Amino acid sequence: MNTNNEAGLGNGGLSDEQKARLVECEKVIVQGQQAFILTALAFYEIFADKLFKPEFTSFADYCKARWEMDDTMSLRYRQAGEVLTHLKDEAKKPSNEGQCRELKNLGKEDCVAIWQRIVKAADKSGKTITAGMIAKEVEKAAKKDDGEKNVSFVAQTTDQTTGPKYLVKLTVEKPHSELKRVFKTEQKDLVYSVIVPNEDATKILLKMGTWFEKNAEKYGLVEFSLSVAK
Repeated sequence: MNTNNEAGLGNGGLSDEQKARLVECEKVIVQGQQAFILTALAFYEIFADKLFKPEFTSFADYCKARWEMDDTMSLRYRQAGEVLTHLKDEAKKPSNEGQCRELKNLGKEDCVAIWQRIVKAADKSGKTITAGMIAKEVEKAAKKDDGEKNVSFVAQTTDQTTGPKYLVKLTVEKPHSELKRVFKTEQKDLVYSVIVPNEDATKILLKMGTWFEKNAEKYGLVEFSLSVAK
């Protein structure tokens, strides 16, 4: 059996040949990271500008036919591309899909702000940015109070078909940035609308209500009500 000294490594370090191989391998990794960014951005552009039409009715169908990509993978690339679009003006960007995944539920402003904090902290500490590091920062930001007054959030169906419309009212102690995730909206005002088929409205809104009831303490939920809108 060769020891480190017998292999010419000295004190357990890498040989000159191994160091050279490491440099070449890391060059390939960097190229792969850059390729990922360009690929995700391209997928998102195709999705956002509907460049898959009229040949395909959906982005998912396009990815399956053109790239043999399943729904999960096409969704991840699209979401990663959206995150990278938010961060297009940043010098340093997420380098893989796992990092982007932790930022995918944030609006552009929150995404940029949180990413800038992560990059600053990593540069200061000398640590490599990881998906886990991003997840912790996102969770930390979600717990932080970002308002001064009590606010009522309203989600209401806006479809024009016959049948009842449902109104869900959420009153919290202070505005919370993570509420955007539930309503999946970029609206800046305090009234949030969701468009859903009438036959699914009750199920969706009740599920939303249950989720908030379970997280009442976390979000400072004061009151929740579900009713038929007049």
